[in-house]
Amino acid sequence: MCNPTLAVSALSAGMQYQQAITQQKYLEQQQTKQNEIALQNLEYRRKTSALKLRQSTEANLAKLKEAEELSRRRRATVIAGKTFTGNTYNTLLANYYRNEAKYKNVVIGNIKKNKFQFDQTQTALTTQYDAQATYTVAPDFLYTAGASALSFAKDYYDYKAKRNANNVNKDYYEYKYGDDD
Repeated sequence: MCNPTLAVSALSAGMQYQQAITQQKYLEQQQTKQNEIALQNLEYRRKTSALKLRQSTEANLAKLKEAEELSRRRRATVIAGKTFTGNTYNTLLANYYRNEAKYKNVVIGNIKKNKFQFDQTQTALTTQYDAQATYTVAPDFLYTAGASALSFAKDYYDYKAKRNANNVNKDYYEYKYGDDD
């Protein structure tokens, strides 16, 4: 017949095992949810950053297009109303083209700077995701079962040691029941 102390110890070890596994599962679910939130945050920030880059690039290209149209109109006006010739005309035209090129270079430089900043932001967002995400640890059934088994074994051997200390066991080295030899 099973001793009540050992039965309670066995049930306690089983409950400890179940509680530990449940706790590990909840921790894994929490880590998975944290990673999902971090990934959603990363995707949202990347989309926002890409939208910002696209909008600024489109605005800069619109400025270039507007400047090009204005340039064509002014050149046509200068050519149509040309009342001077020679060196003055060439100097005026060269100065105009130089100013137009400077403006285009500034706008294109702004586009390149925005692209560089976008790339840096993407790297920073990846680093931020790595900081927000956690490692997911699956429940360890074997280790938890081993810990529960050792807890029960400790209780069992404590029980046997107490019985031996009180001279209740007749045979100190064998734990056989029912043998009256």
